[in-house]
Amino acid sequence: MLAYEKDAFGFYFSSHPLEPYRAEYEALGLSTIAQIETMRDGDKASLGGVITGRRARKDKRDREYAIVTVEDFDGGIEVMVFADVLEGCRALLKTDNLVAVQGTVKVRAADASGRGQGVPQFWADRVMLFKDCSRFLSAIVVVVPEKDVDEVMLLKLKERLEEHPGTGLVYLQFLRPDGSHREMKLREHRVALDNELIASLREVFGPDSVKFKGEMPPCVRNGDRFRKGGYRQARKPDG
Repeated sequence: MLAYEKDAFGFYFSSHPLEPYRAEYEALGLSTIAQIETMRDGDKASLGGVITGRRARKDKRDREYAIVTVEDFDGGIEVMVFADVLEGCRALLKTDNLVAVQGTVKVRAADASGRGQGVPQFWADRVMLFKDCSRFLSAIVVVVPEKDVDEVMLLKLKERLEEHPGTGLVYLQFLRPDGSHREMKLREHRVALDNELIASLREVFGPDSVKFKGEMPPCVRNGDRFRKGGYRQARKPDG
């Protein structure tokens, strides 16, 4: 249905393909495309979205690169995937795939006709399927009003957590009437950080009851592999 909406009207209006992953999206601290459009040339960022278009090009050395349009909840942006990165993610760059991209903001200069000045692009250092970002999640947070906490509620929570054993930490966040909160870690429980657990908890505690904690790792190109510790300097394209 979402693909039909996009084909027929040019945008999604009933939902967004990222919606099932909103908790992960918010936990990983991804920049929205609207935020990226305000960044400076050379800034580093990570984004997530759905691929809505792909074009193939050749640089001056006759190497293929791709120009991929990625859309998130706010809008769309061109993502440049140059030859060295393309080798490792070619199969992922399909229309309707949900992806996460780490890279560099590049603000385009005007072309020969004077157009394009100030239009941002995003040069990819790393591309992965969005569903694979679950490995960067570290914990789940169950949010409940403090006034609703009782033995029955805690037993229901325990049952749901025990149905999804794993390695993720669990925090319980109590909301106070004044809007403040306190948080405690449940030391006896480790869970699988997946959508099945989220759905199970939301069924009991409500649609806004679950959050994740996590962080996208830094990435640097070192030869043809990624290493930990930062980003490489963005290079100038060959074409």
